[in-house]
Amino acid sequence: MDIARAEAGIQARLADADLLWQLGRRESAFLLALTALGARSRLALPEVKGDRDAFVTYLKAQHGWRIEIEYRGKQWSIDNLIYTWLRCQLVHEGALPIDLVIDDTLSQNGGLSVRAGGAPEYVLLLSPAWFDFISSAADPG
Repeated sequence: MDIARAEAGIQARLADADLLWQLGRRESAFLLALTALGARSRLALPEVKGDRDAFVTYLKAQHGWRIEIEYRGKQWSIDNLIYTWLRCQLVHEGALPIDLVIDDTLSQNGGLSVRAGGAPEYVLLLSPAWFDFISSAADPG
């Protein structure tokens, strides 16, 4: 692997993600930030087999907390939820699930927030700060 080329690619994806975020293109911004995070995880953990395992292992190492969230009737660690329901949905389906929403009302304090909604909507809400967290994890330097 050409490390310098990979680093340049990560930085380019993050710069594009920031621009898209500023333009209000949130899903596209998340997609590029998650792509950069995936590339960073493979650089940092080349010995880990599989993209999912590298992504989740790397992301867990970027924070010291554990959050479990109920979504679609199952408990998910925040790291697995980000991989499966943000990264994979954007890559393979081209959009976030209809029941997962980036919600500005959760950004009042600027922190990371998650709200698992119950009846009647059953929608998982994430604060916009998750974009910054993912981008920062992809560029730890």
